Amino acid sequence: MNDIRLTKLWGVMIFSANFTENLKDRFLFGVYAGEDNLKQSRVTFHLDMSSKQVGLQIQKNLYSSLQDFMFSLARACKVDTNGMDTPLHFDTPVYGNNDTNFTEFIAPGVLLSLLFFFPLCSAGVSMITEKKSGAMERTMVTGVTHLDLMISHFLTQIVLLICQAAFSFAIMISVFKIQVHGSIVLALALGMEIGISGISFGFLMAAVCNDELEAVMVSMATFFPNFILSGVMWPLEGMPYYLQHISYALPCTLAGETLRSIIARGVTFSHNAVWPGFLSTWIYICFYWVLTLSYTHFKKRK
Repeated sequence: MNDIRLTKLWGVMIFSANFTENLKDRFLFGVYAGEDNLKQSRVTFHLDMSSKQVGLQIQKNLYSSLQDFMFSLARACKVDTNGMDTPLHFDTPVYGNNDTNFTEFIAPGVLLSLLFFFPLCSAGVSMITEKKSGAMERTMVTGVTHLDLMISHFLTQIVLLICQAAFSFAIMISVFKIQVHGSIVLALALGMEIGISGISFGFLMAAVCNDELEAVMVSMATFFPNFILSGVMWPLEGMPYYLQHISYALPCTLAGETLRSIIARGVTFSHNAVWPGFLSTWIYICFYWVLTLSYTHFKKRK
């Protein structure tokens, strides 16, 4: 127990005195076994549950190991194993498999969050640098509009986004061994779309902020709530009811569910879990562009 408190072990397994004899009596007498036999035929576990995923995985492995041992023992004794199985039977999963790990759940959300945040910073900082140097004002004197400047920066940023999206998906598939059950083209298209949303939000930050550090701080302030509340770290169903409504208003929530459905479920664009993510992301893109142009027009007139 002291080793658990010193974080040297994840758990301790304790066998009571005369465990084997009491376990034999428990099987022989069944419901007629004495209370002492029942207590002393137990295996007691003390686990470190500070990491929920590790603790649950240990419990799952212990249950499955015990069940496999009982089945092998029954087959060795030529006893029918059907009578030893529990009434609960989990058949083949509709989506995924019984050995799905936490990495497969968290990977789509983390990928989209990074594809949103880094283009946001890159687009915002590049436009603010141009604005601080005076190049933007000199360009606009020649008749170039703010929309023209946004389009020119967008074309530059989209090249970087293509490389980033391709590299990110390659790492996810080859290094982390995440199997894409659906269309990789559809998954890449969603990654590009969320990156375009990040670029558009970067333009809005560049219009509002006057300094690179200020833009990065604002971006960080918007990134972490989006990362924590968009269902990346834990399912939306595990959040309080009022937070679920807030989560669905964030740009990466529906997109994350969409990418997870494409990767883990292999569904197509027409599925109810896929097209809302594409639609909501395009709504955010249009919203950012309209808000940016409206703000710059109002600021110019003022």
